[in-house]
Amino acid sequence: MTSPTVSLGHIPNPGSRLGAIFTTGRLRVIAMADPLYDRIGHDPRSWYVETFWLGTLGPSTTWLLRHVAAELELRPAGFDMEVASVARRIGVGHRHGANSPIWRAIARAVQFNMAQVSEDGCMAFRRRLPPLSARQVSQLPESLRAAHPAPGVASERAKQLAASLLALGEEPEKVRFQLERWRIPCAAQAVAWASAQQNNHNAAGSKEDASRTSVRTPNPLPPLC
Repeated sequence: MTSPTVSLGHIPNPGSRLGAIFTTGRLRVIAMADPLYDRIGHDPRSWYVETFWLGTLGPSTTWLLRHVAAELELRPAGFDMEVASVARRIGVGHRHGANSPIWRAIARAVQFNMAQVSEDGCMAFRRRLPPLSARQVSQLPESLRAAHPAPGVASERAKQLAASLLALGEEPEKVRFQLERWRIPCAAQAVAWASAQQNNHNAAGSKEDASRTSVRTPNPLPPLC
């Protein structure tokens, strides 16, 4: 099933719409479509987000994004989110109103473009978070700046791990998530490389099989008298 998503280019400024959803206790949540970061971004449940985004987003917003990512994985067409129930699940209490912890977490997700309000009042959340910008990396503590992976470069170890998991029949998305759980930097790039290698290998095998079947079989010899 295709997930109804909101394209980044067509989301209105949330400032005029965000206040309106504070009056309801239920939100319709859908996935935000972003072709770039859906491909190279980081799962909200990943080591990268926990390590590098946590200090910027704050714990409440990070847990909210983790919860939404898990629900969208189970229900990609979207789901109705009971705000009070989610607040209790992620440990931010059950107060109501725009100043409650859960609504501040939602507003912070919008502030950092991790969520947006669609024209019909749905909340569109990112399934993948972008890497930190150079400015954001520069603002990290020194120990985290040193640990932050170089952008876009997958190690040979990451590529080989991805290739091994794909060879076992795992789906690319699951391989990527597993690499992120193992804290492998540039998991998306490693999976993309391994998938391309696998596709090239399969294509070469198909051509070889086709060439074998195209060889004309000689006529059988007549039976001996």
